[in-house]
Amino acid sequence: MRFFILFLLTAATAAAQNDVPSIGYIYPAGGRQGTKVNVIVGGKQIARATDVIVGSGVKAEIVKRYAPMFLQSSELQEPARKIYAEARGIIESPDTEKNEERLKTIQTLFDAEYAKGKLERIPYWDELLHPTEDALQLIYYEYFSQRPDKQPKETLAQGVLLKLTIDKHAFRGLRELRLVTSQGITKPARFIVGAEPEVLEWEPNDFNAPPQQQFTKMGGNTFRLIPKTLRSLEPQTLPVVFNGRIRRGDVDMFPFAAKKGQQLDFTVNARTLIPYLADAVPGWFQPAITLFAPDGEQLAASDSFGFDPDPVLTYKIQRDGIYRIAVNDSIFRGRDDFVYRLSVTESIDKADIFPLRGKTAWGTLKSVTEEEVWEQKTVTLPLIIDGRIESEDETDEYRFDGKEGDTVVVDVAALALNSPVDTAVELLDDTGKIIAENDDRAGSDVLGRNIGLETHHADPYLLKKLPKSGTYTVRIYSQFHDDKRQPAYRLRLSKPRQDFTLFVSPSAVNFSGQTASVTFHLIRLDGFSGEVKIALPQKLSEQFKIENAVIAADKNQATVKLTLLKPLPNEPVKLEFEGTGTCSGRKRVQSATGVDDWEQAFIYHHLVPVESVFALQTKNNRQRKTKPK
Repeated sequence: MRFFILFLLTAATAAAQNDVPSIGYIYPAGGRQGTKVNVIVGGKQIARATDVIVGSGVKAEIVKRYAPMFLQSSELQEPARKIYAEARGIIESPDTEKNEERLKTIQTLFDAEYAKGKLERIPYWDELLHPTEDALQLIYYEYFSQRPDKQPKETLAQGVLLKLTIDKHAFRGLRELRLVTSQGITKPARFIVGAEPEVLEWEPNDFNAPPQQQFTKMGGNTFRLIPKTLRSLEPQTLPVVFNGRIRRGDVDMFPFAAKKGQQLDFTVNARTLIPYLADAVPGWFQPAITLFAPDGEQLAASDSFGFDPDPVLTYKIQRDGIYRIAVNDSIFRGRDDFVYRLSVTESIDKADIFPLRGKTAWGTLKSVTEEEVWEQKTVTLPLIIDGRIESEDETDEYRFDGKEGDTVVVDVAALALNSPVDTAVELLDDTGKIIAENDDRAGSDVLGRNIGLETHHADPYLLKKLPKSGTYTVRIYSQFHDDKRQPAYRLRLSKPRQDFTLFVSPSAVNFSGQTASVTFHLIRLDGFSGEVKIALPQKLSEQFKIENAVIAADKNQATVKLTLLKPLPNEPVKLEFEGTGTCSGRKRVQSATGVDDWEQAFIYHHLVPVESVFALQTKNNRQRKTKPK
């Protein structure tokens, strides 16, 4: 009986989760200031989207909704099969006169099929309302060629076509896009606004490769045949952003014109756009890029940037000509949500960014460089030291005077600030004995949970009570670093500065009834061990109520009920929460940052921060409440 009840509860939970709308990808995942761009949003339970949230400077219009997103060629009705046959004939035939007749035939066939309403609900098919060779190439590639993997996936089964109008003064960079549906609001997907010209790939753009690069095999994998194409992407002038996505076994190839002496940066955004994939190993799209000379010679390649899986490549052009940059998944996977943006620009020196600067919880402390420290015998705490490790066998040492019973913090930020060095630290007493050491903070008493895009929490941390008075030495050295860049670090030496960071999930709180659950996650810093009380700001207390919202002193998480006190308006409402705790005898109030739970590689879970948290009362719930008794 207990098993049966558990089964029912599990089934009910799974059904509820399946009803939650979600975005799997946006393609293309960006646009230029001052332009209009059509994007396809693929996801689950989004075909009834009614509104879009994308932030200031961008207007979004829902053009069409698709359910299902894809049409297998085996599912096509007879007229559509004939369309396919005529389209293939045009692609494979150089006979211009005969092709004109085929275009007319396609128009006639398509008009009859389109009127039935089926093809109208499939992406790209309305391109055939006025068939052109470009439209035929698009339809042929998407639905009839051997390359795209069109196996049905629940997480990508539905779609929405959006028209985005980007203001010329819209702020540049990453922004969040959400869809509002009758079943709730989605967690955000990522979209980039840029300043450079943008180009959309024209499949199958690997046809642009020199003959010796039209592989049928690579890395032990047999490729499908490269489909024929009516036209190829013209060589682009720089700077430019190439938008593409990698399908099964795909290698995208982009031509561009470059001149001798130009030093170029090739930067990919992929993992940046879609942080984690639940059903893939590794649990994200892992792009690799390869640069080819005008004669087809391979010049350089990259599949990462330090510990960041999004690759960056810098290369100095040796002669004028048309070069090509290739993009593929490093293990030759591919599917519709393997979306990327590849920018090619004049080089910015990324090799030596020193000193490091970034967001930390350290507050305002005196900051010096290692060169300044080495001019003195010992340092006086508290202090932040900016240092560099020039080689793997280098060790930096810093000395300070400590008293028996004092507690000292040794905190290193390197990987967390995108420096390509994995450090370790040791704390030695005045006899040279190691009294504490740490390699990865994931094994220490602080952050070991997966928050953000960092999957390897390898920056070290020590919180140590000194056993006696005397001079102590902090030793920092490299476990691994990238010799192509100058590995830098920031080292904090101080007494504990107790604090906490508060997060709340999910970032989309959908009310299907009067209550919804939210979970608060606490990161304790420098030995903070007290409780944290959570409350709503006064401006939201008339709309919502939370009770018993406390993270106990021995806990790092609490799930509480959020109750609606009155109906919400017909649009998402921003939510805010505040946590209050006592840190080192002083009251500390922190706002909660929204996070969403992302699964990767079938098992691992990560909390990814977002800009805002929204609440929405679903349409079905609203209708139930207003139904006459």
